[in-house]
Amino acid sequence: MDQANLVALEFIEPATEGKRKKVANASYDEAVIEIEKWENALVGYVLGYDPELESVEKFIALNWKKYGEQILDQGPLFLDAKPFIVKRWEPSVLIRKEAVRSVPVWIKLPEESGIQGQRLTDPRICVEINADSELPEYVKFKYGLFDEVRVEYEWLPPLCTVCKEFGHLDDGNCSPSFFLQSLFQSSHVLQDHMP
Repeated sequence: MDQANLVALEFIEPATEGKRKKVANASYDEAVIEIEKWENALVGYVLGYDPELESVEKFIALNWKKYGEQILDQGPLFLDAKPFIVKRWEPSVLIRKEAVRSVPVWIKLPEESGIQGQRLTDPRICVEINADSELPEYVKFKYGLFDEVRVEYEWLPPLCTVCKEFGHLDDGNCSPSFFLQSLFQSSHVLQDHMP
């Protein structure tokens, strides 16, 4: 991480509002300055996975160099075969995981045999899966060499059986709070790589 881009934090004593509700007070001018700093930033997280910060930084640098500002138009991005969800930062954006009911995943269609008995590289397809749907074990083809091919999922995101959302498991209170760490880490990295 580029240490030159870090900003020292200043403690602001919270005020009490109503019945013991603590709120932070910031001036309008301070808010405008912060909004201007972030207006060209992107925020993102890896669904159901907490990667090392270094791998996130490398991933972002590579994709920013490749796509630049069109990164949002490139379709699904994947970090270690897991969906990397990116969106433009806005002042009203909440730094929390969204409800994710469908995600892109990679599947392999293993070939039973190859040329002269050697196995060929298995074909891969990016498909969208829905949290409410049962995952198929086979794909049926109308035309071609095979009628039915077994599906291998390279990775599946955790699925909560309570809220039927991808990204976390039912831990007793259906809390996706472990995403916050990745989201905060990723958001400053994304800003560091933007012009």
